[in-house]
Amino acid sequence: MLALIKLQAGFTLATQPPTPVAFTKAHFSGGKHQPIVLKGIANVQNVNRLVPNAGLTFCPKSLTIVYGRNGSGKTGFVRILRTACRTRVENPAKLRVLADVYGGGSGAQSADILIDTGSGDVPIAWSPGVTAAPQLMQVAVFDAASAQLYVDGGNQIRFLPFGLALPHRLNTVCLILKERLEGERAAAVGNMAALTAIAFNPMRVTTAQTFDKSVSETTTQVEIESAATFAEADQAKLDQISALLAAGATAAADVSALATWTGLIATECETGLSQLSDAALGALSKLKTDAVSRA
Repeated sequence: MLALIKLQAGFTLATQPPTPVAFTKAHFSGGKHQPIVLKGIANVQNVNRLVPNAGLTFCPKSLTIVYGRNGSGKTGFVRILRTACRTRVENPAKLRVLADVYGGGSGAQSADILIDTGSGDVPIAWSPGVTAAPQLMQVAVFDAASAQLYVDGGNQIRFLPFGLALPHRLNTVCLILKERLEGERAAAVGNMAALTAIAFNPMRVTTAQTFDKSVSETTTQVEIESAATFAEADQAKLDQISALLAAGATAAADVSALATWTGLIATECETGLSQLSDAALGALSKLKTDAVSRA
């Protein structure tokens, strides 16, 4: 990535970096799997206190809300889905699916999870401890136990799905590349801050520069004349800029002249103070007195 950045910035590299590959749907697993629609759970056996052959049906194209009293079986269905599908928890022991602790049944726990892969309902057999079916890995289950991994007590994100994690990972990579570039720049220019600033400041892109870069053998005379048109408004703007620059030069000359004149005045004042000091006036008075007495 660092080589790609340098190449884009105009650096000459000894080894050409690999050609970047744009993101496609396949990079996000979108092109590898047939979409899965979860249709329901059926034929539940020996799971919590769910009645034999209990089932639950999901609406395939809308939001399904399952509600009921405490102990009515909502959590039992969720526990089946958590062990059959994809979920994240801090404590794997919480994924255990228990039988009815108040009943005397000792049969195997099982259920059928109904999915639709595009050609009708397909039952996927489930039982605890059996490797999950690959199709069900596309179904994510999120509940209160999973929330401990997603959000901590300070509401800080601790886990992101692959697609959402990319911007955060890219930010981390950018910080690493920035550190490396600053290290290379320091080794190349040392403490020459002025040259560093000039080398790394982006240049302003003007309309004229853009047209100049686009000129080729197919550029027509009409396009050139259109790009080179200098209207009265442009001349007025140029005159205004010239006047401002000239005014700045005139102001600078005036300030320089004022500074010179002020310096001369200061010198004359210092001379006057020296010649009219008490000592100088005393000496002059003494000379006058001597001259009068000798006359």
